[in-house]
Amino acid sequence: MTPDYKNSPDLQCHRAPQITRPNLIFIRAGAQALWPFCNSTLPDLRSYDIAVSYFDTPACDDKLLINADYVFSGGLSKYHAAYLVYKDFGILQKYNYICFADDDIEFLADADVIFKFSEDNKFAISQCSLTSDSFFTWNITRNHPGFSYRTVNFIELMAPIIKVDFLKNIVEVFPKSISTWGIDIYWSVRINEVNRGAIYDQFQMRHSREIKPESGKFYQYLRSINVDSMQELRDIFSDLGIAEYVMKPIQFVFFHEIVKI
Repeated sequence: MTPDYKNSPDLQCHRAPQITRPNLIFIRAGAQALWPFCNSTLPDLRSYDIAVSYFDTPACDDKLLINADYVFSGGLSKYHAAYLVYKDFGILQKYNYICFADDDIEFLADADVIFKFSEDNKFAISQCSLTSDSFFTWNITRNHPGFSYRTVNFIELMAPIIKVDFLKNIVEVFPKSISTWGIDIYWSVRINEVNRGAIYDQFQMRHSREIKPESGKFYQYLRSINVDSMQELRDIFSDLGIAEYVMKPIQFVFFHEIVKI
């Protein structure tokens, strides 16, 4: 029986592995999802599983569908679906780091290398920087050549890499914003000297679709289920007891350039 791939308050799991790898890439995908990896084929020996949460029916030859270790349908949006995977299935708790990616992201670096860098530096939450040709919202997330990474007090929504120990402290906010607005502020206020955040300038990703709050399909869908993005943002700000949040870099780490003879 073909799964009913559509947005839903509930979540169904249609495929799951018997043995798991250390990390996970969780992708919320529609029928026209991009292949996000820099490799055209995935190595069997890799450090991450792939979970795809579909909100629309994929083609039978969809590369994500073919390669996914987990396949889900349902959930009302990316972080709502992730919350259900965490709460109802207990799957996310098995992993070390999880990247929650949109389906219009292309990683220009090997995911194994990115996960290892996150682990080696013990970042609580991080992301790759955005290429110069990406659609973007916040300047702080754009690539800065010459740096290896920047520690920052803000990580955005489209593809954060989150350590599961940190995830446990923020996951309860996921179902409070179906639009996802404000979730990034909620986790960003928890970035500190212990739970460090970073944007990787040595690793880039491309965001290939324009963000259209007025006319985009996602925002049309939100209006159809009476979700007010701005109100969800206001509610999270109110819960946090703040009226604004200033995004800023904390530390700049340069590449070491070495000349050998």
